[in-house]
Amino acid sequence: MAEEKEFEPTVEDFENWTEEKEQAEFERIASANEVKYVIGDNTLFVRTSAGNVYRLPMCPSYAEVSAIQNGTDDDGFEHLCTLIEDGKGGTDAVERFKSEPLQTMVKILEVFGEKLAKAQGATLGE
Repeated sequence: MAEEKEFEPTVEDFENWTEEKEQAEFERIASANEVKYVIGDNTLFVRTSAGNVYRLPMCPSYAEVSAIQNGTDDDGFEHLCTLIEDGKGGTDAVERFKSEPLQTMVKILEVFGEKLAKAQGATLGE
């Protein structure tokens, strides 16, 4: 397998940077951190680009949802980790989750909130 060369910008790269090039990079980053999901057995199963699968309950308690909504961003991710751990993933799943790129973690939180709101007919805070 060929070694991937690390990008090292040149002076020309800085001089010729455009919004189109920026948008293309953002799309590449988003594609590399894609999240897919399925729902079954009252569980949201999320698969990341890295191939990791996480389980989140589609019927969490009020306290669990409230903790995610009312906490800081850091608290929200910690509460999400607790849900992942309790979702039969254990501490191994949490350690994998914490090593995911931040974009992937945010996307999982967005998908969970969106699907939970649909399942419960309520809107979660941002």
